[in-house]
Amino acid sequence: MVVTEAALRGLPTLVSNAGGLPEAGLGCSVVLPVVPIQIPCSHRTGAPDWAARQYPPQQVDCWQSALEHLLTDAEEYKRCAAASRAAALSWLAAGAHERQKLLDTLCGVEEQQELESQQF
Repeated sequence: MVVTEAALRGLPTLVSNAGGLPEAGLGCSVVLPVVPIQIPCSHRTGAPDWAARQYPPQQVDCWQSALEHLLTDAEEYKRCAAASRAAALSWLAAGAHERQKLLDTLCGVEEQQELESQQF
């Protein structure tokens, strides 16, 4: 959610290629690689063994380079900022009707309207 909130404010974002972060960037974030944390399973229980998790080395050079580029190229920053804001506003507008339907369903609005229409 933080990535989408940043986009709504017109802030360019750098995101990892892990999980849903590239999608949260709405196609406007700079997507950079990370090596996921490795969490082995317990041989005894089969459950994740959090105490044995391993943090593999990361390539930070590409992150540093991408951040430096955004911070030193004012035109690129402005372009990314405008694209992020436009994408976020478009995403909000496209889903407004579906979100309203979901809220109405959760609040029982449709059921209430149906009951009211049956009374006449």
